[in-house]
Amino acid sequence: APAGIAGAIIKGGRAIKKLMGFDPKPAYALDRGAGGSTPFFSPFVWALPGQMEKVNWDETAATGATVTPTVKVTNDIDEACAIFVTVPCPAVVPVPGALVNFEVAAGNGTILTTVPVMTDADGIASVDWLLPVVPGSYEADAFGLGLGIAASELGFPNPCDPEGNPLCGPFAKHFSNPTDDGVVTLQAPRLTFEVATCSDKSHVLDAFDIEADYENSQVIPINLSGSDSDEMTLYWTTDCYNVYFALEVPLSEGFDNTLRFVWVDGQDVPASDAWFSAVPNLGDDMWNIFQDKQGNWNLEDWHVAEDCKGNKQSECGAADPVQNLIGGPAGPVGSPDGGSTTVYEFARCFPDGGGCLTDPNGYDFAVPAIGATERIAFYLVIQKGNGPQANLEYPDFRVFQPIEIVRQ
Repeated sequence: APAGIAGAIIKGGRAIKKLMGFDPKPAYALDRGAGGSTPFFSPFVWALPGQMEKVNWDETAATGATVTPTVKVTNDIDEACAIFVTVPCPAVVPVPGALVNFEVAAGNGTILTTVPVMTDADGIASVDWLLPVVPGSYEADAFGLGLGIAASELGFPNPCDPEGNPLCGPFAKHFSNPTDDGVVTLQAPRLTFEVATCSDKSHVLDAFDIEADYENSQVIPINLSGSDSDEMTLYWTTDCYNVYFALEVPLSEGFDNTLRFVWVDGQDVPASDAWFSAVPNLGDDMWNIFQDKQGNWNLEDWHVAEDCKGNKQSECGAADPVQNLIGGPAGPVGSPDGGSTTVYEFARCFPDGGGCLTDPNGYDFAVPAIGATERIAFYLVIQKGNGPQANLEYPDFRVFQPIEIVRQ
């Protein structure tokens, strides 16, 4: 028969069984400081030895790029520590040797690094994540058994409800899920890395190589003073940051005067691609490229103003307080092919990604979200040369050509 301490434990267990009349269900626990609760015993809280937070994460990237989601694992429980314990909070130190998994759902790219990854001496773990070539928003998750999400990622402190809310406190989303047979399933929290991928075509402004740089084009019939050609061509393309335009016009006796775009957007643009008539609203976008008396070219962001009422759309308007038109190193105007044509080339910046500001008065046309499409429409006014055929309005005065801006 067992003797000593072992024998006493066995005898004590038999005595408890005799008094209770049944065998108590066992409690199950896992490694790394995990605990749980069962339907048969008072709930008990399980602690997490480490917490994760993101390190230097950029939420935008180029399409098809390889990015590096990085986490730092520490024992930090942030200010919330003082809410749940009566002793001084422990010092914040990195946790080396912790295993961190990284995972992406189908369609979100590929994790190139073998996982799980072990944190280094500084508590750092990272992987290489190859993003899809299609612009859009994608996610990757980092998680590991015994690794919580740092309070800084969740906006703590967050005092717990006295009734006991398993999602509150410094270990939010770290809770057990007991089943009827007493088995405890631990829920591993996930730290999500979000990224929006964007293409970058800013190189199109570096030179007037328009046929190679632009995805869309529209031939426009013309009859300009002093020109032997009967057409000009409008080109446009977009990336995540800008919408780019180039208008190639036959040279007209050395005269290069003005170009203006007048825009309508939103509810004013029909679903059809056919031309339509509309009266621009006050504040609608206008873009101007013009040559001053000194021969310098200017690029200005304007809007429809009060003086545009009536039939003066080619001359009216006022400058925007926020200028969102940009030219490239080649300038807004050039002659790429030995002087037989003039090219007006520029870009309109998207304020929420392209480094420019949102116009506080709403004078800019609507900006699509990344991966989304916005229907806008324009008519352009160009003045080249002198005489009765010097001005051209396309498609016609207040007759608009719809196009789609696909933010990619």
